[in-house]
Amino acid sequence: MYYAGIRKINIVVDDEVDKSQVVSCCYDFCKEINLDFE
Repeated sequence: MYYAGIRKINIVVDDEVDKSQVVSCCYDFCKEINLDFE
């Protein structure tokens, strides 16, 4: 699960979830709402 905000992005990573997979999901989500994510 992840939360995106205007000023900051907090990623909550489950121990069973691959971190790179979460980052990729968040990146795709951020592109949809036009936020820069690096």
